[in-house]
Amino acid sequence: MYVRCPQVLCTIPNELLRWVTVGVACGISGGALFGNLGPIVVSSVPARGTIICLVLGALHVGVALAFKVKDQVFSVPCHTI
Repeated sequence: MYVRCPQVLCTIPNELLRWVTVGVACGISGGALFGNLGPIVVSSVPARGTIICLVLGALHVGVALAFKVKDQVFSVPCHTI
């Protein structure tokens, strides 16, 4: 995920813009992930393919949020670098 680049996020001076960047990066990487895996999962398990894709999407968003919160909690404030 592109979200894992704290150096790039640290150069953005606005916290709201950092969160938006994380959301956009999560959306782009999620789109690539489900563009490649979605049809395979749905065709392999027709009865539960959509549910599996939704669970994978929730996990993907959870990882993106975990990376952002970890970088926010355990990093040096950007204005001191």
